Amino acid sequence: MAVNLKRIPAPARQPAPPEGRVWLLLLLTELAAASLFAIFSDKLTSDITVKNFCQTVLTFPLFLWLALLIIRLLWFWGQKVTAARWNELREQTVQQEMRRGQRSLQVLGYSLHSALREPPDSDGQQQWKAFQQNVQAIKTQASWHSEEGVRHSRLMRMADETPEQLLSRILGQTLAELSLLLASVPADMPLALLLESSGSLTESQRQAVWQACWQASGIRQPVTPVTGNGLAAVDNWLDAHSHERALLLVVAFQIDPEQPEHSAEAVVGLLLGNAEITTGLRPLAGLHRPEQAHQTTTQDLRYALAQSLGWVPVSADAVTTGWLVGVEASWHKAIAIELTALSLPINPGRDLHDLDRTLGYPGAAAPWLAIACAAGVAQSAPQLIVSGDGTAETPLWSTVVMPG
Repeated sequence: MAVNLKRIPAPARQPAPPEGRVWLLLLLTELAAASLFAIFSDKLTSDITVKNFCQTVLTFPLFLWLALLIIRLLWFWGQKVTAARWNELREQTVQQEMRRGQRSLQVLGYSLHSALREPPDSDGQQQWKAFQQNVQAIKTQASWHSEEGVRHSRLMRMADETPEQLLSRILGQTLAELSLLLASVPADMPLALLLESSGSLTESQRQAVWQACWQASGIRQPVTPVTGNGLAAVDNWLDAHSHERALLLVVAFQIDPEQPEHSAEAVVGLLLGNAEITTGLRPLAGLHRPEQAHQTTTQDLRYALAQSLGWVPVSADAVTTGWLVGVEASWHKAIAIELTALSLPINPGRDLHDLDRTLGYPGAAAPWLAIACAAGVAQSAPQLIVSGDGTAETPLWSTVVMPG
């Protein structure tokens, strides 16, 4: 279950103590009523005595008043104890949920292939510089199935490669880069595999390419497939597997998009580990719990941004750079406003890298591509990521990548 502090009931209100003026007025009222009763009784009784009169006027009213006051005090203290116990349990729940929300994953390694990474760029350094400088790879060019110009970005194609051959080559390079990292990890370290993909290739074609590349990678660790989509998979992992001795390997790609307009081809691999587990690899960055807006209003967006920042041990003014991916253009103004409202020193025109504008929308690889980009430059400062699925109807996600 995702951490949602809004689900925690409000604190119990402290009960109001008995008001002295009210009880004094009640006592006077009782005494006055008793006096009227005693006077009326005197007219009907010839042998009334001072003792009987005082008993009627003072004893019974005082006894009744004290009894009512004791009952009211007992009720007050009972309510106070109940409220204190409720608030104590609530505080324990808040602290427990805060600790759960502050769980994070270590980014142990990544591999990213986009249109900004050309074959001579073997280590990807030129690609990182291009991302930071907002170099635009998206342009009007022919797609896989049409010679008509369509605005999108494509991976570098060798000769007459088919989409399957291109995927096989780039996916093989991705797994080769990740296998170098996994060679330093104990062979018995469990490996959970999350595979996400989009594009016009059929499921059987993708699986055939994947199986061939995996067999050729030489990765030794025992692998268990897991299901999930995007940052929801990270959220679920932090809840269900954060204390396990296991790594999470994410491989996501989009090749030959079904709708190429404003799309991007990309292959991303991420090796993630639980913060409490020693793997032998130096963490490059920390991926903190993502937060999804509950609805598509600006208030929900602000809540998601604020809560994702609340999970990290830094102040908002330390987050100086951000990444957008899969965020429909109608959201841009609202995001800029909310960043200012939350006192983030991110200049949207300079510090907020819009991957949809430089690459295009990378489909299933979208959030993972942004995480890889943020991890690549996270040593300079914490990085904010806002991601979506390319539409305005789906609530956005927000997460923070911290320096390792």
